Amino acid sequence: MRGFVVQGALAAAACLLAAGCKEGGAEPTAEPDRATIQPEAKPEAKEASAAPEKPAPAAPAAKAPESEGNAGAAPAHEAPKAKAADPAQADAAKKAAPSAAPEPAPAPPPATTPEPPPAVAAAPAPTPEPPPPVVSPKVGEQSFSLWMQSSGRYKAGEQGFVEVVLVPKGEFHCNQEYPYKMKLGAAAAGVTYPTPIVRTEGVSVSASRAVMRVPFVPQNAGDAQVSGKFYFSVCTSEQCVIDNRDVAVTVKVE
Repeated sequence: MRGFVVQGALAAAACLLAAGCKEGGAEPTAEPDRATIQPEAKPEAKEASAAPEKPAPAAPAAKAPESEGNAGAAPAHEAPKAKAADPAQADAAKKAAPSAAPEPAPAPPPATTPEPPPAVAAAPAPTPEPPPPVVSPKVGEQSFSLWMQSSGRYKAGEQGFVEVVLVPKGEFHCNQEYPYKMKLGAAAAGVTYPTPIVRTEGVSVSASRAVMRVPFVPQNAGDAQVSGKFYFSVCTSEQCVIDNRDVAVTVKVE
């Protein structure tokens, strides 16, 4: 088919050349024999130069499925390819850019429970003043005076003390060498004695006064009587008197 096309083109060109010669007065050249015209060796190349083929149309890009909201929207264009980054610029950008993962903030200190204010110690209750002593009848002589008296408060079931007091008179003084003692009599109802005889371990003696502390235990609240015989001695610069007397006292027990 291509050979016939080429031959037709050559024949048309020969006709045009012959017509031009007749119009200009030149002798017409003999029309070449169609049979003698040979096709060129590469008719495909001449055909391509004479009638270049149209390039095949590019296949249309596949459309993305349109959503209901984007119906009629223009197709998206292909994003241009990014240029390769310069290594030097990339290093500089890494140094300038902050770290992708920031350092975690320091943990807050653990909450501390505030210590309660120190409790104000309650003022101790005032100690009640001891009651005035209960004094037994005094035994009076020319050389001395003797009696028994209470000492402090007494509570049932708790040990207490009574005191035997000796006070010399005139030129007399307490004999500090004498072994003072208190021999307790029969205990009254509701009273017991830790020891039946109280000796010098319970006495304090000075020249002007001798005091012996006599222990006892009241069992019940109310009145409690303590009694016994007290042995003592008083002296002057010339003589000493050794004597004893019965003494007793009744105290109140709470």
